[in-house]
Amino acid sequence: MTDELTSLERDVIGAMIASLNPPMPALVEQLASAKVARRELTGVGFYAKFVVPASVQRANTSEPEVRLANVDAAIDGLQHGAGFVLYVADGLLDELECPGSVWTLAARSVDPRRATPRNE
Repeated sequence: MTDELTSLERDVIGAMIASLNPPMPALVEQLASAKVARRELTGVGFYAKFVVPASVQRANTSEPEVRLANVDAAIDGLQHGAGFVLYVADGLLDELECPGSVWTLAARSVDPRRATPRNE
């Protein structure tokens, strides 16, 4: 069973992809068609595992698994906001993780103007 991405998931991944240099247009295409295969709420965060159609182009990545942790988001109701980790496996969007945040189901949307690239 698959589910649509929430606006939070879509906004955060979009901000992560937009901050990449060089850009990866294949990830933009994947985001447009990605579905959630499984979502797990941990009580302090969440994991969302994705599926993308076989017909989409894979991103050209330097490693088989790429981890992006370049966006933090200010979310209403979360005192310290939230950090995110996006996993890209074999050039495909694989999983979004929101670890260690005080998470509520009410925090489903992030203003993309408040999702800011982290200086690493």
